Amino acid sequence: MYPHFHFRALGISAAVSLVSLGWAMASYSHALRQAHRDDYRVHWDSMLLHTLWHLALIAARVSAIVAFTSTYKGWIFVIIGECHRKIEES
Repeated sequence: MYPHFHFRALGISAAVSLVSLGWAMASYSHALRQAHRDDYRVHWDSMLLHTLWHLALIAARVSAIVAFTSTYKGWIFVIIGECHRKIEES
């Protein structure tokens, strides 16, 4: 089908990007808490769970977008255009 396209590399890249985004969101939340509290201590296990929680949130949203796009194919551009137009009007 695609002779030079490596689906394994694409999957690994997507997984690493998803973990990176989850870690970034957890780190941002941790930094905000640390900036506004004097006695804030966090353990590595709670940071890991927080990262996994954000990872699950992102994965669910990405899966919903992928499912919608694979079902409605070309209509996604109409919906994105309408959303963009409404955002620009407000």
